[in-house]
Amino acid sequence: MNKNESIGQEQLFAVNPLTGTEVRFADTVSVKAVEKNIYLIDVLDLFATANSALGLDKAAHIPAVAGELVARYGDAVHQVVQGSSHKTGPNALKMAKYRFARATGMHERIEQNPDAEDSIKADTRTEYEEFESQYLGADNAEARKTLRARLLNEISEASVAISSMDREKAIRPHDSALGLPSPDRLRAILEDPRARFIPVHNTEKNTVLAWLDYLDNPEYPLGVTNHLVDVANHQSKLFGYSKDPNKSPDRAKESIIYEVADSLENATEQSVLLRDLLTSLYEPLYPGLKLEETEFVEHAAIGAMCRYFDAYAYMTGDTRRAVKPRSSKGQPLTTHTDRFKDSGPGRHKTIHDRYTRNATAKVTEQAQEFVSGLTVVQARQLAAAAYINEVARGTFFEARLTEIARNPGKDQQIPRVTAIRELRRISRDQDVSKVA
Repeated sequence: MNKNESIGQEQLFAVNPLTGTEVRFADTVSVKAVEKNIYLIDVLDLFATANSALGLDKAAHIPAVAGELVARYGDAVHQVVQGSSHKTGPNALKMAKYRFARATGMHERIEQNPDAEDSIKADTRTEYEEFESQYLGADNAEARKTLRARLLNEISEASVAISSMDREKAIRPHDSALGLPSPDRLRAILEDPRARFIPVHNTEKNTVLAWLDYLDNPEYPLGVTNHLVDVANHQSKLFGYSKDPNKSPDRAKESIIYEVADSLENATEQSVLLRDLLTSLYEPLYPGLKLEETEFVEHAAIGAMCRYFDAYAYMTGDTRRAVKPRSSKGQPLTTHTDRFKDSGPGRHKTIHDRYTRNATAKVTEQAQEFVSGLTVVQARQLAAAAYINEVARGTFFEARLTEIARNPGKDQQIPRVTAIRELRRISRDQDVSKVA
């Protein structure tokens, strides 16, 4: 790896994990705005992580808190507290600096004007210090929430602007995707500027494809909420006015929101794990060292790494797989359902993939075997690619749930309340009460 390369220089949304090369899309003002905001949201989340980690050391000296920590972690409490204050917190701040540099376009500016590299870096450092003073720390939690909500709203607006432009130019990559093979559908989602990620299972893929045509379509003024209305109408035609609550139109809307919330929750969890792995892989390590020779071969993020590798390989026609697929056609997007009740209010099930939730011993063993053969450099490339995908994936689903939560329609009260409840459950650093 070039000595000038660093984490944070990877291209957002599209990194080929098989070759390490970048897949670039057309640079438009709106695309850049989306990219910048996603990086800034990531910085704010890193600030929240750092604040929690660094604050744990101080909290541990409070008798009541110390007792809770001992009850939770037992003999490992000292190791947990020390790890948070000496590793997790500082690593989160280190990653925040890299992401901020990406948000401000520092690397692109240096490429355009190499002679001004020192001054560009100095300006970026000053901008970061000002940003940090405004949004890092417990006292700035409210400011973080406010800015995060604004950035997310701007992403939605910019995505619609991009999509409207594409509609005028008849560039609608997803329009013809429903009749195409699954790999082409994945590519359609990745190449659509309103998504720019690879879905991780079939249910997610189908929902995203459906929603892309509702986002900015003049025929659907409520956006994805119109999709929920159409689903409810279809449910009514199928079952009429059934007394079975599981067959009601409102229940159909709720089910979709719960499934999307599953995707958001998974993207949030896996991005945190991948971020932790990335910061660890950029600690002093010999680039040619095999991962099996490090402590990271059993890291909790390897499931997401292998999931991304297999999905990208499947999309591009590569026959290699990290984990052997169940499908004879090499299809890695198997949807798993964990159903814990058949009726009644609330959730009945969770939807997930086979790599990161309740992975079998066989899947875990194959994933560990695959990453064992990677060098540190290769692991960095794959972890970065997977991480970028999770950030874009999470941003998409959070934006869509926020749209539903903000819909004022009286007949949309149930999906609105459900979306608000799921956002509150998942997000710790977003003031969801403002959409209520």
